[in-house]
Amino acid sequence: LTAIAVAWATFAWTCEISRRLSPRVNALLMKLFKPVAHDHETHKVNSATWYASALLLLSLTHEPLWCVAGVAVLGIGDPVAGLIGRRFGRVRLMHGRSLEGTAAFFVSAMLVTLGLFVLLHDVSLGRALLLASAAGFAGAIAELVSLRVDDNFSIPLSAAAGVAVVGALLA
Repeated sequence: LTAIAVAWATFAWTCEISRRLSPRVNALLMKLFKPVAHDHETHKVNSATWYASALLLLSLTHEPLWCVAGVAVLGIGDPVAGLIGRRFGRVRLMHGRSLEGTAAFFVSAMLVTLGLFVLLHDVSLGRALLLASAAGFAGAIAELVSLRVDDNFSIPLSAAAGVAVVGALLA
């Protein structure tokens, strides 16, 4: 896991550095990744690089539950929050986020993490529910307050930290 994370993070940061050193490389990479890159990432570190960095840090913990939580919470909670928040969001909280989107983030992230903990790890249902709730809650809060730090970095690390803290309290 760590070797793959190191390779991906190295590739991502090599692209970022190359983009800074050469406007031609920047233009080429932005054209190549146009389907997944945002326009505002043309002159700043892109979300994929932040995600690769978060995965590298998670892999260094060697704690499978933390890694699963970080990946699942970002992979499910963030897009669900965006879809529900844009479609049904009426109550604004902060940074353009809505109560409805944040609630959808928490519920979807908690449910997917709960399922993965029960299916892939030897965790009792009660313990899995507490750990998954911590992951979903920490990820939802990170998504809500992340403004200066890219949420593709803060969400996985926050979800993993939530699992770590609750896991330590349950030990």
